[in-house]
Amino acid sequence: MLNPDGVERWQRRTTLQIDMNRDALRLQCPESRILKNLQQTLKPLVGFNLHDQSPRYSVGNTKEVAAISFLATAYNHERTINSVRERAMQLIVGMVVSCKSLLPNQVARYSDEFEPRAFGDNIAKWGTSLVLIESGGYKNDPEKQYLRKMNFIAILTSLVSIADGTYTRENHSEYEKIPQNERNHFDLIIRNARTNKMAKPSRWTLRSIAMKPPMPLPWALLTNRPSKTLATCRYSMASKSSTQRAFLRDAKGSRCSSSRR
Repeated sequence: MLNPDGVERWQRRTTLQIDMNRDALRLQCPESRILKNLQQTLKPLVGFNLHDQSPRYSVGNTKEVAAISFLATAYNHERTINSVRERAMQLIVGMVVSCKSLLPNQVARYSDEFEPRAFGDNIAKWGTSLVLIESGGYKNDPEKQYLRKMNFIAILTSLVSIADGTYTRENHSEYEKIPQNERNHFDLIIRNARTNKMAKPSRWTLRSIAMKPPMPLPWALLTNRPSKTLATCRYSMASKSSTQRAFLRDAKGSRCSSSRR
């Protein structure tokens, strides 16, 4: 673990407020210098970069949440495929096969846009095939315990294929067929909102509130279409610092109010 202080504070940045994963060039953090020195000294054939990602990513344009997403990191803006990156792609193809039956329709591919400051991209540039694994969201698994098992299975599958050389049989073109992450899940969607453009209190009229999350998260979908299970909401906000009140009317017309200070 490179950033124990960030883990303790539940934040991405270090105690010095440095994003260590964007410190591969400047090497401001001592941990960053240690990591680069290890890579330069050991010169590993393959590296695994384990991350958490937002549970709001979808598998392509489907309604499925991306539970696990893989990436063979690019080492330049052109996203060239050399032997180092090809190896990572081949390994990922095998890893996806090992996870598909356990995560049906919930395995995706992370965007390979090149980030010149990132460690993953630079480690690939320095000669190590870098496999990035992003753990997203899975139903009834808020602590991602099930997804940890999926990480273990995927990495073990990869290590076996490295040991016996079977990963070389995989066609890297299959990697491109893995559906890419898309943004089709949201905590809150507001449609057909009406606001006052004057410097006066804004008023939003929202219809059809549905509390139906794809996973145990605070989640609301707001549309203008009626539904038996939906309610009508009128939300008024006087200012950013004022008390916010919401008045909800259920489908039968009964009224209740709530306020949060």
